[in-house]
Formats: sequence, structure tokens, C-alpha cells
Amino acid sequence: MDVLQGPGDGQVLLINKGVGDGSREALDFTFYPAAAGWSTMYPDASEVSDAMHIFLERSLPSLEGMDLSLVNRIGSLAARSAPKWLVDPLSRLAVKRMLAQKKEYRCQLTTVSDIIRTQGLEVVNLLKVDVERAELDVLRGIADGDWPKIRQLVMEVHDVNGALGAVRELLIAKGSFATCVVEQDTQLEGSTLYNLYATQQRTQAG
Repeated sequence: MDVLQGPGDGQVLLINKGVGDGSREALDFTFYPAAAGWSTMYPDASEVSDAMHIFLERSLPSLEGMDLSLVNRIGSLAARSAPKWLVDPLSRLAVKRMLAQKKEYRCQLTTVSDIIRTQGLEVVNLLKVDVERAELDVLRGIADGDWPKIRQLVMEVHDVNGALGAVRELLIAKGSFATCVVEQDTQLEGSTLYNLYATQQRTQAG
């Protein structure tokens, strides 16, 4: 958060809270220092391990999509210097090490509708949701009257226990979305991770 609060261009508002459904004021978040993008308020070591292993297995041959996290540094080293039969156990070791370095932090929670209200937003041109298994919580925290304000929705969905179907049902019930497209990155085929894109049905010009 301190880094994000540093000087930069543009108008950016930082809110140091998690986003949920409004049923709780605070919750413990699991943070992975070696792979911050997998941090979550709903940890699932098995799903993280499987998804990360699939990603590494698909990415290592070309190093496409790799960043400088600990996991990917180990993976890229394996791709350059390790024999093919050793890449699989090395990638699993990297994932295991990532999970072992987890830390927990207590965070205050808010909802999308609380943010819309406090910021006086009449229109949300794009809502992006990437919350590692808390997708339904975020959507359930949007009041009925706020759905028409959201023109576009982009989200990563972890399809665990039928979550993807539940997300699509909620979008159909709550929002007048003209399109709702679900895709899966080729590097994550066979995993539980999907990308969802939805565009609001416009009822008037503007």
C-alpha cells in the first residue's frame, strides 16, 4: 500500500480494504509474498497448487507471461538449464515454497455499493473483479439499484463448487447484460480459472 501511495500520474483513489458481500466488517486475508496475485481471503492450497502447476507447465517452454516472482524465477531457471524430466518436480517445489511463505492480515471489508455511494458515482464504466475465489461475495455486495450503473464487467472466476455457473446466474438475474462471454487462457486450460466479460444492455443513448 505504501508503494501504491507514492507519486504518480492521473487520478487514482486507493481504498485499503477488501471487498465482500456486506455480511462481515473484517476478515483474515492470506498473502503470498512470492506470488501476490494469488493472495486471497479464501485460501485453497490444493486449487492454487494445481492452477500454478498448470501455468508453469504451459509457460516454461517459451517463458511467455512469466514475471519476476520467486515461483517464476525458479521456473525460468528450470526451463533454461534443467532436463525436461526435472522441470515438473522443480515447478511443484516452487509452488510448495510459495504456499509455505504465506502471511495473514486482518483487513476491513467494504462493498462495491458502499464505494459507489461514498464516491457519488452515477456510472461505473468498467468494474474489474480479480479476487481469488471471492467473486460471488463481490457481486452479492452490489445493491439492485446499482447494477444498471455498471456498463461493463470483467472478472476472473475460479470455478470451484460450481462458482462459474452461479456467477452467470447472478448476472442474468441482477444485470441487463447484452453479452456475457467466458474464456479460458491457453496457459490455464485444464484449470479452474476462467475470464468472464459482460457488457450492459443500454436502454438509452449516451
